[in-house]
Amino acid sequence: ASLPPAPPRMSAPSSTPTAVPQEEQEPPAVKGKTEGSIAQEELEARWDEVRHQIRAQSRQVEALVNSALSRRLEDGKVLVFELPSTLLADKLEKEENKRIVEEALRSVLGRDCRVRGVVRGATAVSHSRAATPPSSATSPHPPADDEARRAALKDPVVEALLRKGGRIVGLTVDSQ
Repeated sequence: ASLPPAPPRMSAPSSTPTAVPQEEQEPPAVKGKTEGSIAQEELEARWDEVRHQIRAQSRQVEALVNSALSRRLEDGKVLVFELPSTLLADKLEKEENKRIVEEALRSVLGRDCRVRGVVRGATAVSHSRAATPPSSATSPHPPADDEARRAALKDPVVEALLRKGGRIVGLTVDSQ
């Protein structure tokens, strides 16, 4: 035989904590954001945890992100590391290294975030390609033009423009 259901019990107010709906439990940094985005404040507050996750996968990648001059979020979905050299930016851009950082971010923050490495003031790809003078063997220009191009690449103004993502599209040599 089954027992009838117990009648509801009346009790005095309790000091026992009650369950709070999930949306009220979220930390303040998460409230008000679009689904899947990450706030810069949240990233900074949990960066040590992210670094620990990266270190567990690769100490080299941890050293790489630690060498960043700065890090910033773009649209809450892309973490951009500004690095001091093209070499370091190119290393971070390797798929395996990006995957390690992206997985650590997902593990700690619970959301997907892409990673990008750039040279401070220029993207790694545009800087490294634009600053490479052509060899005279493959250049359509005579050797004198190659010398002028190399000299232009050493000019401080041209170097600054190349670092900012500019590129050389033409060269005029004045004959004196």
